[in-house]
Amino acid sequence: MLTAKDPQTGRRSMGLHRLQVKGSRRLGIHLANPPISRFAAKAEENNRPLDVAISLGVHPILLLASIVSSPIEDKVAIAGSLLGSRLALTKCETSDVDVPAHAEVVIEGKVLPKLREPEGPFGETSGYYFSDQSHVIEVTAITHRKNPILQALHPTSQEVALLCGPAGEAEIVQMLREKGFAVEDLALSAPSGRTHVAVSLKKRHDSDPKQLLHFLLAGVPYIKHAVVMDDDVNVQDPGDVEWAIATRVQGDEDLIVIPNLRARSIDPSKKAGMFTAKVGIDATVPVAERHRFKRIGVPSAIKQGVAKRLAAIISPALAGR
Repeated sequence: MLTAKDPQTGRRSMGLHRLQVKGSRRLGIHLANPPISRFAAKAEENNRPLDVAISLGVHPILLLASIVSSPIEDKVAIAGSLLGSRLALTKCETSDVDVPAHAEVVIEGKVLPKLREPEGPFGETSGYYFSDQSHVIEVTAITHRKNPILQALHPTSQEVALLCGPAGEAEIVQMLREKGFAVEDLALSAPSGRTHVAVSLKKRHDSDPKQLLHFLLAGVPYIKHAVVMDDDVNVQDPGDVEWAIATRVQGDEDLIVIPNLRARSIDPSKKAGMFTAKVGIDATVPVAERHRFKRIGVPSAIKQGVAKRLAAIISPALAGR
């Protein structure tokens, strides 16, 4: 977890950024995401290094707060709110940065201006290896607890999926609801590296799904494929999503393709210039034909009656064993 300050305002923030050890006092760092990428750019404009600190082995809430996209750049404050108490910080030895007092290891240093070096190849959340020209950190100090525990994140692990998924889902739901879409639920697909999303919508007009798809695909850079379904579909169940696509989609009417949108840097299929085509699927039923798409199901009263009868038969049998 990287911590730094805006060189103009002094506001601090945190983020997760991959690192490569290049020597005893040298690290490569991939600064692709704001706000710390902006901090580095501001410092570089004045040909000045950016003080940073890397905290290893921190509370999981800090990792979650560090990846949340929020107008509140001070993600330490976000972490404190999630914890329900003020976060204990301590000053670094050589960097003008405060870090979590409970961190297992802290690596202090400076992002050097106007310097890029080859980095990688690194395994990424897309499931492929990537190399890049990345920033360089000059290490100025290392501090640690007694017998520290080193924590690392595997890019395609369930741990990363559980960390990144809820934050991204909450952000997109809020964005869509603020635009007036009656979103019921939303699920980012972990195997796709969060590039696939399923949305359930309380549809009022037949135009709603395609309007949502256009806004979502253009507005969220990392989403590549999206499907919108009615609110009777459980988007958290991949089987239910597949069923909706299989029974409610006509390919000549319900697909949209938007070419030449911004691509993710870690997508190996991207086109030259960092562009990609995005696909949207409208898997909702026409408003006027909902009566034809009523799902089969056993009434709850019958389910409860069967459960009671089974309990009456099974319980005495188990008691007599």
